[in-house]
Amino acid sequence: KKSKFKSLDKSPHDMDYIKYFDDTIYSIYIKPFKISDYKQPINNLNTLITHNLLFKHINKGKKQFIKTLEEVNKNDYLWVDKQKYFDLLFSLFHAGKIEELEKLKFMDKIIGSKTKKEIKQLFFKDGDLKKDFLVIKNMSKPLTELYSRFEKEFKNINEDEREEIYEKLCKDFFNPHNSKRLRKTKRIYSLDVEGQANYIIRRNKHIYQALRSKDIATPTYIVGDDIVNIEYYSKNAIPFKIEKLLNILKYKDTEKKHIYEKEIEDIKTLGAEVEKYINELTYTFSESGRVRVKVILNKHNFINIDFDLLKDNGKYSIKEIPFKLLYDNYLNNEILGLFLGNIRHDTDKKGNNKKYVTVLKQFSDYIILSYPKHIDKKFKSFIKKIYETHSN
Repeated sequence: KKSKFKSLDKSPHDMDYIKYFDDTIYSIYIKPFKISDYKQPINNLNTLITHNLLFKHINKGKKQFIKTLEEVNKNDYLWVDKQKYFDLLFSLFHAGKIEELEKLKFMDKIIGSKTKKEIKQLFFKDGDLKKDFLVIKNMSKPLTELYSRFEKEFKNINEDEREEIYEKLCKDFFNPHNSKRLRKTKRIYSLDVEGQANYIIRRNKHIYQALRSKDIATPTYIVGDDIVNIEYYSKNAIPFKIEKLLNILKYKDTEKKHIYEKEIEDIKTLGAEVEKYINELTYTFSESGRVRVKVILNKHNFINIDFDLLKDNGKYSIKEIPFKLLYDNYLNNEILGLFLGNIRHDTDKKGNNKKYVTVLKQFSDYIILSYPKHIDKKFKSFIKKIYETHSN
């Protein structure tokens, strides 16, 4: 006999086989600063000095670590030693030194990552120049000028001339004094852009690599009356933001239940009215602050909704017809709203961030939808009740 609720919680053993990180190569940076420009409390600098992390360059790049602020002139550029910083981070985190980590929270504002991105990826899609100028909103003035040159040159040229113009403009931009130099191999033009790395991996003693975690690297737990996300960590992999490390330590010794996927097989338990519309419903908890809904709807009970307008694997904004009617009149109404409403923003293939619903598959009687849903207070109570009442 099937249980009414099927839980697919991942055991620690199962989690070992999940690929947590993407394959992009990132580099970590910590912004240098001058005392004259430093707007944060001076105690922050003293914290760095205490841990022997702060230095300035002397004698052709040699590091001179600062022992007191009296050694520093107001126009000296100061740097934080990345290797020593990550040595310290791993040590404090695994020792559970919350107070010491709290003192380093200011580092979250000056640490980040970069990755290389090819100009073609940055500015072009399917051979055409991207129209949205916001693709370079965070980039330097010279780079915006390069974009403007592409915009100007690509207006009145044939498609077969594009590659030649692209090469010429990139050569002029990257090698303004050697643009006529011949190369035996074709150059790939790329630039450092802001990255999305959030983890630091210890590969060997004092050797670190930055990586970006996949969604599964932020497991979801029921803690008391709350549903919280607690970042993945291991002996040699931790988030490099202090805020995330403190969040892990906050719940480290707290009683909690890990939740990943919950399939509600007997829709009757949600009410007779709900059963009219929903055939199957599954929640997947793998993203911070949201839950992924996969629902099979009984099409014939949705009045005045033209499902023929929808295509398999199509992604539709909830402001588009027929989804606006479907969402406003049904998915977010008093009957279904708790279980299906309150859709969160999602990103489409073009990078647009809107409230989207994906049509996975459509049949004569049913339609399968997938989308992210916000986890609000009422939904937390609903999920907690499910796990309490129908545990495996």
